[in-house]
Parts: sequence; C-alpha cells; structure tokens
Amino acid sequence: ELPYVTAYRLSVARLDQGDFEGAEILLTYSIAGLEKLGGGSTQALSSSISQLGRLYLLSGRVEPALREFNRSLAIRRGTLGPFHPLTADALHDLSLLHQFAGRPQQARQFALDALQARELSLGPSHSLVARSLSRYAVALLGSGEHALAERTARRALRQAEAVHGGQDPAIANALSTLALVLGAAGRRMEALPLLERALDAMGGGSGSDDPRIAPLLDGLASLQLGIGAAAAAERNLRRALGLASRFGADTIVATKVRFLLAEALRLQGRNDEADSLLRRALGAAETLHGEVHPITAAILHSLAFLALERGRAAEALPLARRANASLLAGAQAQAAAGDVPSALALLRSRREHLTSLVDLLGRVVQANPSVPAQQREALLDESFQLAQLARSSGTGVAVARAMTRLALADEQIAALLRRREEDIAARRALERAYQSDAAGLSTLAPYGALDTHMRLSAVDRRLREVQAALAARHPAVAAFADLSPVGSREIRGRLRAGEAMLSFLVGPGATHAWLLRQDRVVHARLAVSGTELEGLVARLRRSLDLSAGEIEPFPVTVSHRLYRSLLLPLLRDLDGITSLAVVPDAALESLPLGVLVMDPVVGDAATDYRSLRWLGDRFALATLPSEGVLKVSRDTAHASRAPEPFVGFGDPSFAGPHGAQRRSASALFAERGIADLRELARLAPLPESGDEIRAMSETLGAD
Repeated sequence: ELPYVTAYRLSVARLDQGDFEGAEILLTYSIAGLEKLGGGSTQALSSSISQLGRLYLLSGRVEPALREFNRSLAIRRGTLGPFHPLTADALHDLSLLHQFAGRPQQARQFALDALQARELSLGPSHSLVARSLSRYAVALLGSGEHALAERTARRALRQAEAVHGGQDPAIANALSTLALVLGAAGRRMEALPLLERALDAMGGGSGSDDPRIAPLLDGLASLQLGIGAAAAAERNLRRALGLASRFGADTIVATKVRFLLAEALRLQGRNDEADSLLRRALGAAETLHGEVHPITAAILHSLAFLALERGRAAEALPLARRANASLLAGAQAQAAAGDVPSALALLRSRREHLTSLVDLLGRVVQANPSVPAQQREALLDESFQLAQLARSSGTGVAVARAMTRLALADEQIAALLRRREEDIAARRALERAYQSDAAGLSTLAPYGALDTHMRLSAVDRRLREVQAALAARHPAVAAFADLSPVGSREIRGRLRAGEAMLSFLVGPGATHAWLLRQDRVVHARLAVSGTELEGLVARLRRSLDLSAGEIEPFPVTVSHRLYRSLLLPLLRDLDGITSLAVVPDAALESLPLGVLVMDPVVGDAATDYRSLRWLGDRFALATLPSEGVLKVSRDTAHASRAPEPFVGFGDPSFAGPHGAQRRSASALFAERGIADLRELARLAPLPESGDEIRAMSETLGAD
C-alpha cells in the first residue's frame, strides 16, 4: 500500500499549495488503490477519504464532502470505536462542514461528540482537547448560546496556554476563538487585542505569507469594521485575500473576504468598488453554495442596502426579496428533512441579521410607494414572519408552557409535551455537567464522561420519538411546539370583530411594530431603541416593585413617553378596536401595557391616578408569548358553558411578613410543576385580593 499512502502525502502538499486539481487526482488514486487491497490500513484509507472531503469542502462542494466525511466516520467507528482520537477527527470534520452549510444544531452535536471522544481517549488535559473545546465554542456560538460559548472558549485558552506556553498555533486558535465569541457579543475592544496576540502566536507579522493567518486577518478586520476603522480593515482584508487566493480565486474563504472588503469600501464611500466586489462574491457564493445559503443571503442583503443608499429602491426590492427567500428556504429545507429545531436555530442565531432584514423591508416599502398593494402585503407578511423567527429564542420556554396548558384537553398530547419539556431540561442539565465550573470536563472520571455521553444519546433518541409522535397525532401542535412562524393572514382570519394583535420586535436602533386587524396589517418603525426601552421600562418597573417594602411614586411622564413611543403612531389604526393581544419583545416582556398613561401630564406629582386615562381602560389587554398561541388556541378551543357565571379565589392564607422580599417563582414548584405548599405559605399576605374578588363577583352577577 506504500504507493497509495505516498499519493495521500503528496496530495496534502499539493493542497497546501492550492493545487486542488492535482490533489484530487492523487487522492482518487490513493482511495481506489487502497480499496482494491481490501481497505489496506484502515487509518490510511479513512485518512485519504477525509482529505478528499476537506478538498471538496474547501472548493465549495458541500454534498460530496458530506458523503466522504460520513464514509470516513463509518470506517473509524466500525473499526476503532466511537471514542478513538481518529473518530474524533472525523466528527470534527463533520462539525465544520455543517457550520459552513448553515446547520448550527448538527455542527454543535458533532462538536460535542468529538469533544467527548477526545476527553475519553486522551484525557482532559491533552492539547487536542483544547482544540475540541474551541470547535465546540464556535458551534455553540452558531446556535446562539453565547454565555456557554464564552466559558468554553476561555477554558480552551487556559488549557492551550498550560500545554504550549508561548507562541504556538494551538494558542492562536484558542485566542481567535475567544475573540470571535466576544466580537459576536459586541465586546469588540476586548476581542481586538486577543486577535493581535493570535497573529503574534502564529508569527503573522507583515511579511508572513502563511495562509493559515488569513482567517485571523479576516476576524481582525471584522472587528475593525465594527468600530468604524474601515481603512485598517481594508488593509488586513486585502492581505487576507492575497493569502486565501493561493487556494483558488473564488473559494469559500476568498468569497467571505471579498464580502467583508466590500463593506470596508462602502463605509469609505467607495460604493462602485463595493458593488463590483459584492457581485463577484455573489457569483462565487451561488456557484459554491447555490441560492439557498446564509452567505448568499448575506451578500444579497448587502447589495440591497447598497442599492438603497445609492437611491435605487426599485433595484433594492428584488434583492431584498431574494435575500429573505434564501434565508427562509434554507430553514425550510432543513425542516422538510425532519430537523425543525435546527432549521429554527439557524434563524434564531441570526437575530441581528433578521432584524436588519426587517428594517430593510420597511425601508424598501417606504422608499417605493408605487409597490402594488398585493406585493406590499406580501412584504409586510414576510417581515412579520421574520420578526417571529428573530424573537423566538427569548420566548421558547414561555411558548412551550403555554402550549402545555392549551393541550390539556387532549391528555395524550399533554403527556407528550410534558415528556418533551422534561427531556429538554434533562439534556441541558447533562450539557451543564461538562461546563459547570472552571475545571469543566476534568471534574468527570472517564467512566462518568462515558455515562454522560450515553445518557445524552438516550435523551436525543427520546426527543426524536416524542416529536414524531406529536407530528403524527397533531401536526399543528408539533409545529407550534417548535415555534414555527405563522403568517399574518392566518392571524387575521382568526381575529373577531373588535380584536387586534400588536406584535413588537426590538432592534438596536429602532423598534418595529405590526398591528393586525381583520381587514388589514400595518407596520410601523418606532423611533425608540432597545437601550432606550430598557431604561424607560426599568424606571417604570421600580415603581411597581413591592419587594423593597416602600413603593416609589409612579413615573407618569415616563409612562406617557412609552405610550407616545409605542402606541401613539398606531392610534388611528386602532380605531374600533376594543380587545388587543400583545406579543412583546426584549424589555417590553416585563412591561404591563395597561399602566401606560394616554394623556400628557406635567411632572410626576399627580396623585389622583383615577383621573388619568390608562391604556388598560381603553383596551382589554392580553399578553401572548408568541403569535402562534392565538392560532392554536382558536383552532383547538372547544365550545363550553360554565355552570357558574364566576368563580374566584383570593386572600390566601400566607404567613410571610408584609413587604417580604420577592421570591423566585421557580422556587415555589417541584420538578414536575407541583406547588410546594411550605414555600407558598412564606409569601406575604394579599388581603386586597379578597376585595378585588368580591368586586368582580358583583360585576358579573355571581353570588
């Protein structure tokens, strides 16, 4: 088998030189020869197959790469077992592929499997475990788990420094991973020195021509763009493009660098150059990935914004629609393959991108008033669904609990949903076992880690079984439990006369609102940022917090300011509406809209609150965790007639002191949701609730 092993080694050298064609010929020869020998050395055959997969991935041929990586993994698992270091290498390849393909949940799972395999086979302090931690951190970032990604990246850096000491590619890898995580969290000034250290660790001075520093230059430029240093970013990106082009002019890496370089040029006002680069990047992305891919969608998105900045609204509109269609189609393809959670995770992890797409759609409609009514409605519906996906990461738990309550009429569905929530909680607990403290995996004995791996596999199997059972018994419930977005027509068709839904999406620079009535849908871009909302809501909430024992005066002016910002722009379209279902976002989730004051008041000294006009007096308000709650509740509700006009419970026998410190709601319940009576008894008394119950009883004509 020596000629075939030699061919493999030569292919590695050819690939390092950017000779894809020569490397592919050598690898094809190596694999065919080893297979004729009956497989020869398992390690040699699987290594050649893995190398061919990497070549395919670098050249943008994702499906052939997936085929080869799966072949290599099957060989190594079958002959070496699930926890061999070479098996871990194959798992790493698959994690990287799924990341490039825009499938974050698969990337995350393969990265975790590789991490467990290396820890079991090599021990928790091995240098390759540090690399696995870095890969896992990147995968966690892709699935939107920023806090866990940072803890994992920091542990990877500590471990790499402990093993390697000074300059080493392993330390550069860990530094760049931590910088990536911090940059994604907006902490660019913390991330910049880390990438500069990573370049030093790689020997990446200005004269270096090592192609491995291209991703570091790319990352450094991304951070520089974030702080407005476009000229410095351009220098680094041009250098990165020169290094990346050694592997081909239009590879995955070169395409991404051109995309960022176009942004650097746009920020410097060089729009013609930016447009040319973006169009070349788009052509390469479509060749490498097709129309349906996150990078294709991102390039289309940038082209649309560039067209708007140049006053070409008619050109921006189709680009924006293609960008949205590309992103949504990618998720829909995953959902059609049975992986709905991964499809939605792809979109949830791109909240900032989705929010900017929503903003773009609004700007396109505003800048192009001649858009036909039907097309305008389609754009608004598209932005409405994008907003649901952007917001879904913050509402998952609330939606699942609401769905459980709604499904209680069907005991089998309720049981499946309870099992689903219990399994999700169990999986999170098992994952936290790997990252619960600074020592991380080193706190687990090898057999403990093996047990955790087996339990994770069992939980994943149960989750798939539950999802399949839900889909078979009630497809609508299964889709809703996974936070699938609903269209504006689906909501409007279920609203009754006098009802409307108000849905919010809070962005960094503005807040978007959609008002849905039976007869129309209205979108408004509200001039209040997420940071501003956080401050205003926090001030208002302090006056409603009883935990301090002393109530602050209610800030009437703040309340009215929130009303002006959130509701006043939509007031004309609320004419005739008496019942309003609100889907809040971000800081608005902790704001009871009923306490907003509709009329201006001078100062906060007013004490006659009864003379004020409250939003709660104008509308019957309901807060929903997602738009889908209304759809499913209207579809699954059964006609019923209560035997009594009203039944109320109030003034419970609580023994805690008045003004007692607020207790966590989760502390009041046992694992399966059963109230702990001892904890409840320690709450402060609520004598006023008895008066409220009696008043409601009298109003409703009860005994």
